[in-house]
Amino acid sequence: MIVHGDRAWIEGGDAKLDGISRDLAAAASASGIGRHGRLVAAFIQATALVRGLADANPWRQPAAQRSAQQEAAMALLMRLAEAVCRSWESCFGDADLDVAAELGRLRALDLPRALVSWDADGFSHHRVYPEAHGQAASDFAASLRGHREPQCVIVVGIGGVGTGLAAIVAAALGAPPPFVVGPVADAPGSEPVLPADLFHAATADPARLIAIVDGGRPFDDGALRSVAAALVEAGVGADRIHLFPTELPAARGAGQRNAAGEGASWAASCEALPCHAVETEHLLLHAPNPRCRLAAWITDLTGPLTAPLEDLSYGRWRERRFRAPADWPPANPRQEQLKFLAESETGPWLVKFAGLGGEGLRKAALAEALAEAGFTPAVAGFRHGFIVERWIDQSGALELPPSARPAFIAHLGRYLGFRAGHLPLPEGFVCTPLDELLVMARRNTASGLGEAAGEALAEGLHREVGRLERMVRPAAIDGRLQRWEWLVLPDGGLLKADAVDHHAGPELVSGQDIAWDVAGAICEFDLTEPEQALLVAELTQSAQIEVSAALTAFLLPCYAAYQLGQAVMGAAAVAGSEDESVRMRALSLRYARRLERLVPAPRP
Repeated sequence: MIVHGDRAWIEGGDAKLDGISRDLAAAASASGIGRHGRLVAAFIQATALVRGLADANPWRQPAAQRSAQQEAAMALLMRLAEAVCRSWESCFGDADLDVAAELGRLRALDLPRALVSWDADGFSHHRVYPEAHGQAASDFAASLRGHREPQCVIVVGIGGVGTGLAAIVAAALGAPPPFVVGPVADAPGSEPVLPADLFHAATADPARLIAIVDGGRPFDDGALRSVAAALVEAGVGADRIHLFPTELPAARGAGQRNAAGEGASWAASCEALPCHAVETEHLLLHAPNPRCRLAAWITDLTGPLTAPLEDLSYGRWRERRFRAPADWPPANPRQEQLKFLAESETGPWLVKFAGLGGEGLRKAALAEALAEAGFTPAVAGFRHGFIVERWIDQSGALELPPSARPAFIAHLGRYLGFRAGHLPLPEGFVCTPLDELLVMARRNTASGLGEAAGEALAEGLHREVGRLERMVRPAAIDGRLQRWEWLVLPDGGLLKADAVDHHAGPELVSGQDIAWDVAGAICEFDLTEPEQALLVAELTQSAQIEVSAALTAFLLPCYAAYQLGQAVMGAAAVAGSEDESVRMRALSLRYARRLERLVPAPRP
């Protein structure tokens, strides 16, 4: 099944520097967590700049051949990483933001006019906080004192997010700038391509430890171990290697040491390498200084809290919204964002992770626009990755008796029209083309219904791709219209939940034409043809655009195939819970039946 994809932006190097300068100016005029958050935003942009330059001119060549742009961008990233570490360690008290020299050096260079920045899922979706890596590195440095000098550690960063996190680890250790390794492919047997200078540095001094840092998905340390394996095969002792994942692997604890005997294979040696990580939830809820905790970030928005934050992540929100577990909708806990309930003197608030830096700020602005238009709960503000919005208690899922369907469908049409007409995608955002959606639909249909069905679907849709691609007008789609995503107010009014994430997440489908949401509404609510006409009429009137019936017809089986893939993979992810598995299997069966009706009959 195919459900994930890579989001990309295309932006010039000078434009990236302008963005960094804007974030630093905003940080300089702010204080507390607001100042710190904008500093981290600048750091994330610098990470993207370093990775964009590395992809244009890979770092695996000798240092003498690396470009002046790469060296200058890394110098800027290191300065910002040091500033982030100082800001966090002082609980936002250190205000040194002077990187004018580094920015000036970069502006004097001829930066590329078009850099591809791959979506930093770790920062924008997987709740990866650079401060957690800084804390892990500080703890690691403390454990070395009296034995080895932390500043002698060789730091290696993997991939885009890993490059930035490696700079944080190096800054916390006082170590030199990190080596950069390109993303390690997920394909079995893929081997990383490491810089020649890294091998030289790692083998020249057997006393130096090596810290390998990755920003991949939580609980996935495959890339870390691939790089470690390459170093061990080159003659580096496994006892010198330390891993810095985003979270500790579930099967191992921190601080495990290599117990493999002399002559053991690298696989056995690398399996027991020590890992150093600080869990994000622990950092946010139990930072040593109470002023650095999430609860302290939000009280100016919510008023004084009357109880500790209640964790609603991993599907726990259903306990608050539904009367009994039998009424719970399916949920894949691993895919859910961090979310907390904040009880305060002003009432209950939902504190939900939306992304660090510019991506989080953009989503917060989107949430405010939707709330002001009356489509989502009221928004109090944004604090370093988290949107704070009013919590709405609800019992049960959305119910639609025949008499209520016309009003709901009209409301849904106006909601989608607002998204299409008033929520543009960020400049330079690269959407998934229709031919990639077709590949997904063919693969998922074949996996769920058999090869013949997959081929029939692909044959029926293939002829339309070229013509329809020219009709696509990308929008910040909702992407998640299921019945349980709607909040029913006491007066019968409706609000949409979870409305800002799914147009720009790690999913394959994002930033599509609003016709994707029209197809989603048809599928989720089994709309009749007259109901579809009502939906499109309300959307068209609200957005003042035309919705292509041909494009909607193309996207409808793609939507069903995509949701089938999500449900099947979700069922595998929750296999350890019988109740969750039952819910997910029932959902996958529903999408499979819908998809069956959309697959063309085989030719005689």
